[in-house]
Amino acid sequence: MIRKLIYLVTFIFTSFLYASDRPEIKPDDLNKFVDLCPLEESIDGISTKFGHIVVIVDTTSGFGEEQFTTMDNLIFGSKKLMNITPYDRLSILKLDGKEIQASENEYIFSWCRPRNGIKNTPHELDRPSFWNPKGPMNINWNIFTSELKKAKDNLELKQEGDFTQLIEQVIELSRIPDLDFGDDYKYRKLIIVSDLLQSSNNLNFYPSCINSIRKKCRKWDDFKNDRKLKNWIKSLQPKFGSFDQSPLDVEIIYLNSSRDPRLLIGLNELWEDFFSDLGITKINFEYETSTIQ
Repeated sequence: MIRKLIYLVTFIFTSFLYASDRPEIKPDDLNKFVDLCPLEESIDGISTKFGHIVVIVDTTSGFGEEQFTTMDNLIFGSKKLMNITPYDRLSILKLDGKEIQASENEYIFSWCRPRNGIKNTPHELDRPSFWNPKGPMNINWNIFTSELKKAKDNLELKQEGDFTQLIEQVIELSRIPDLDFGDDYKYRKLIIVSDLLQSSNNLNFYPSCINSIRKKCRKWDDFKNDRKLKNWIKSLQPKFGSFDQSPLDVEIIYLNSSRDPRLLIGLNELWEDFFSDLGITKINFEYETSTIQ
């Protein structure tokens, strides 16, 4: 009887505490050493696909210390990681423009953000309790941050690539099942870290944005209506499913310091129009403040 009473009190307490948040999943009920995502049986009957954040990191124009620091501060800093809601998946795609095509690319990191046992985060689920002590949460958090560090170490690269299939990568993200970015998640976020200079055999921004006398990018409508490009653009328009069912936010960290320090060539407007065609009309831009000669 006493045991049943304790269980009842515990259930009422935890239900009240997390009623407006996500289910309380014990640290041992995560897929340890694989991706730290909740095991399906841990919350029987409820989807474990909460949110998915995908970061596309374009290193094809050289990715130096300044760019790495900007990205790290804006995406992967400790406070930024703590702001991610527990159980959301964080994934990283690296574009290096070296042999691997967008259709072949795989995540260099794809793990769910675990509860961490830290009291001063925005999420109640992170706070330890008698029934869920700090220790096991802390272990999972250390695994998560350690794996993330390995992935970040793979991004600090100054060597330039041979091509930049940025639009192709967005297309493949929208349709390759293994990249798991469908509308079966409650919400999604796409973050692009790039100088935004698409450069592939399919579509190249350099002739108008960089190499022309005007040094002013063609409008996205001009690309769409170009007789050599319009069939490709129309046929391979990304399809991200239902935004009503699974909202998609887009953030672009524009590494503008090398090619567009004064934001004059119109690349940001070009990409705004590209995403507007997909039904995404609000994009959050962050700009680089470094000065690169």
